Amino acid sequence: MLFRLSPFLLFVACDGAAPGVDSVAEAEARPTTEWAGTVLDGGFGARLAANHSVVYAAAPFAGGVYRLDDAGPVEVSAGAPGSFFGAGLAMSGGVLVVGEPVPGRVWADGVVVAEEAGIGGLLAAGPGGWVASTSTGWLAADGTRGELGRRPHALLEDQAVVVAGAAFGETSTWRDATPSPRTTRGDEAGFALLHCDTDRDGVSEVVVGAPGRGVILVDGRAYGPGTGRFGAALACGSTPGELYVGAPAAGTLHEGAVFRLVGLGEPELLQSGEPFDELGSALTIDGSRLYIGAPGPAAGAGRVVSLPMR
Repeated sequence: MLFRLSPFLLFVACDGAAPGVDSVAEAEARPTTEWAGTVLDGGFGARLAANHSVVYAAAPFAGGVYRLDDAGPVEVSAGAPGSFFGAGLAMSGGVLVVGEPVPGRVWADGVVVAEEAGIGGLLAAGPGGWVASTSTGWLAADGTRGELGRRPHALLEDQAVVVAGAAFGETSTWRDATPSPRTTRGDEAGFALLHCDTDRDGVSEVVVGAPGRGVILVDGRAYGPGTGRFGAALACGSTPGELYVGAPAAGTLHEGAVFRLVGLGEPELLQSGEPFDELGSALTIDGSRLYIGAPGPAAGAGRVVSLPMR
């Protein structure tokens, strides 16, 4: 089932039940905070970004970016209709960076910092600054480019080294434009990327989401239930070895779910969604709470759910 399709964002729902977990009742009892979108078919919650206690959510189909305030979502910037403003969203050095792939702009603190056709469908940020997707690869804030021959599905920046992911095709990831071949056809490895200390050894590994297979990949090894598009979104916890994974197609009605893994152990259910929520499409952490995007179907307004981390 395909809910939305654009040249820059792809939300896919496929049949898959939520993985079996023993702590469902405990997960449902956890205190949560929720923000609802204000525009139908806006995709509110499709992109999230956090900087300490300030959290932003994008509704790229409506072209708006919102700050999640105690009183509700507050729109802080917007683009023209059909611009997919907010399709790329990241915090870089305390500055909100927003991508607007139609006609092609990257905004930083309300100022256009890069402009070319198709730029900004994805954004990542790290110590070296922001990195934006282009129609054929990526562009970094310092002007460095990576030519991949296609638009990436995920980006990761770490100490000026860029890792790009491709969910489809023969290549799953590139590291500084050096390709890594896909090992399992149809796994969608490269749909999501993250640096995280997954095994509590003090060293961060690259975690690759492979939602087509329903797993995450770390050093080539697969972890996960194999269902529900597990691996579509990733977030690194504040405790070493702690990893959060979104599975937006979990459940018979694509309620979606978010899971916690410690030391790459068995997934523990933290939160499940409501029918057609696609909960777990986006994840971010502000230091003490986990924020979860649930952009939902075209007939809905989307929402963002927050819950305390352990």
